[in-house]
Amino acid sequence: MIMIKLLKYIFCSYFIILIYAMIKGRAGLKDNPTLIEEYIIIVCLFVCLDVLLWIFKKLNEKNRLAHTHEKTK
Repeated sequence: MIMIKLLKYIFCSYFIILIYAMIKGRAGLKDNPTLIEEYIIIVCLFVCLDVLLWIFKKLNEKNRLAHTHEKTK
């Protein structure tokens, strides 16, 4: 599971940056040829997405436990 997340952070972000660079073209990359800021932003967005999904998962488990506890009474 952790390996999949690492691959998502590294390779998926890399391919998104490649697509972004292809869209901008050579003339659009003259001011920022490395695209490191964009890469960091994309990786941070993936981390935020994983944190939000984890929070929603924990909330759903908590709600599910509360409903099963009410049904047993």
